[in-house]
Amino acid sequence: MRNIYLIISFILVSVFAFGQSANFSTDLTNNDNCGGTIVTFTIDDTTGINTYNWSFGNGEVDAGGTISPTDSGSASSSYMVFGAFTVELTVNGNISTTQIISIFNSPDPSFVINNGDACLNGVHTVSFDYTGTGTSYGGTVNRWKWNFGDSMYSYIQNPS
Repeated sequence: MRNIYLIISFILVSVFAFGQSANFSTDLTNNDNCGGTIVTFTIDDTTGINTYNWSFGNGEVDAGGTISPTDSGSASSSYMVFGAFTVELTVNGNISTTQIISIFNSPDPSFVINNGDACLNGVHTVSFDYTGTGTSYGGTVNRWKWNFGDSMYSYIQNPS
């Protein structure tokens, strides 16, 4: 009987000691993770987790706390510049997981008006050249929408 009790105790201790993980997810999508964004991090499964703390890779840390019905371990951090950031979640003091998140630079929508010095009291052909920075961290500009203010739109890079 004592051996059975020891085996059951070992199994229970193993489940509780090794059952937790430090996996987490974010609310980032490829459409909204430009500089100047707040990212929320969520622990995927709090089973077996007692304590947690976060390091966001941008100089901010969250001292964490204790998992409870009112504290799920979620945290948020602001990313004001673009780049790759290594985020680390540590649970129960010694189990950690890292993820790299990418915050993109907002594109620079600069343009040049060609033949723009012509007199505007007649019909003239005017063209526009997109001169903004097309290489943002993590991607390039590949779609354009020009609104000329007269209900006319163009979706090409350099309209005329």
